[in-house]
Amino acid sequence: MVILAGCVATPGIVPATALHGIDHVVPQPDKFRIPELLGMASGQTDRAAPVFFTTRALLPVQDGCAFRCAYCIVPTTRGAPRSRPMPQLLAEARHLVHQGFKEIVITGTNVGTYRDEHHTLIDLLMVLDDLPGIERIRISSIELSTVEKPLIEWMSRSDHACRYIHLPLQSGDNRMLARMRRRYTVEQYRAIAETALSAIPGLGLGTDLITGFPGEDEVAFQATCGLIDALPFSNLHVFPFSQRPGTVAGDLDNRVPQATIRDRTRHLIECGQTKRNTFAHQHVGQCLPVLIESVDTVPDTSEGWTDTYLPVKVHGKGLSRNQIVKTCIDQWDGNHLLGHP
Repeated sequence: MVILAGCVATPGIVPATALHGIDHVVPQPDKFRIPELLGMASGQTDRAAPVFFTTRALLPVQDGCAFRCAYCIVPTTRGAPRSRPMPQLLAEARHLVHQGFKEIVITGTNVGTYRDEHHTLIDLLMVLDDLPGIERIRISSIELSTVEKPLIEWMSRSDHACRYIHLPLQSGDNRMLARMRRRYTVEQYRAIAETALSAIPGLGLGTDLITGFPGEDEVAFQATCGLIDALPFSNLHVFPFSQRPGTVAGDLDNRVPQATIRDRTRHLIECGQTKRNTFAHQHVGQCLPVLIESVDTVPDTSEGWTDTYLPVKVHGKGLSRNQIVKTCIDQWDGNHLLGHP
């Protein structure tokens, strides 16, 4: 059975001629019903639970967004924010823990806007924190102007929160942020990032960047580079601006030449690798818990992840998948931390 779901299943996005061989088309608002639809198709009455083939299980808590950033088509394709009921999420989380998952990743389109009646994302995280058997809780991404301050406070005192926070920036220039219709200033972003880094020792800090947005001149680009230099980021997701019909940015003037966009993208990616190397080298000499995701018994090397979202190769015998192993880090090879139990 083949199901087409998500943003591409929005009416008018994909032409009917592209649907050959598709059994079901599930528009974005019905995405959370896929397990139910699969159960109905197979004659089952119970709601089917998701199955994951990594050691990290995803728990989508909400969908949709109403922020309407100038470059983003998501509010059109995914609609207004919709949150899943907390009792349903807790039942699914218990099931995932019962299946043996050590780490649950909280996901959504705009996670910080989660709300079920009077319950916020922080309320949900506090309850998950007390769930018997849970060992790691990871937040996929959090937008400024939502619940970033109480989230940092929760992470600083939680026994299970992964020490990684992804704060999308997009630009380090206030004029560009306003043109993008972002909901914060550079000064506010930097203050939140520094608060998080101060409250959570060893924190991994990730961000998203868009370069080549219409109107981004050299001054604006250098402002972005300056902010990246100033903060100890561990992970940069760099995106060249791409025009999306139906967005505000799709009609903006002052286009940046493609050659300039490519050069700026390359430069930011290189900056990101330098920042990542610096952050990773700070782990050398430490003994850290690593969640093993795959095991190769021939060279006795396993691969997994730190809670700070760095990949690790663990050299040692007798390790098993989905095991958290205290690993002493010997070096960083540019792609992986290398260590032994």
